[in-house]
Amino acid sequence: KKYIDPFLEHRRAQERAHQRRLAEDRSPLASLITVELNVTELCNRKCVFCPRVDPAVYPNRNLNMELAVAEKVADDLARLRAGSRISFSGFGEALLHKGFPVIVRAIRKRLPENVIETNTNGDRLSAAKIRELFDAGLTYLYVNLYDGPEQRPHFEAMFAEAGIDLVDI
Repeated sequence: KKYIDPFLEHRRAQERAHQRRLAEDRSPLASLITVELNVTELCNRKCVFCPRVDPAVYPNRNLNMELAVAEKVADDLARLRAGSRISFSGFGEALLHKGFPVIVRAIRKRLPENVIETNTNGDRLSAAKIRELFDAGLTYLYVNLYDGPEQRPHFEAMFAEAGIDLVDI
């Protein structure tokens, strides 16, 4: 039996949709599929696959993207008609940025059709935070189960309490 990774299939579907849009749009940045924004240089973990595992190489710094920077990026992407996915990820935990929901809302206002997503380790997640992020305009929230699959029921309950349907990808 062949194993099909559901997340990989999810990404392939997004890429197929992007390719269909390209056939109709020849704007300068139309082929750009993802714009990744690292809104904070803070992380509460030291994962072995991340440069942060060694503070001498990549120290944890309290640097946070200002709202004006996020608005400028979104304004430029809207002006250039970039149908890109906006992904909040990188080497920081986006939920540690105190203004993260405000940034999501500002980007959604400027880019109403774009996919807006974030990855999280889930440590700072709550039902209220999930609801706040989706109300701000988030399209996808990917929770990485770094501590193991036994975390899943905890997050399933949290999403149910927030009234957000889970998509298993």
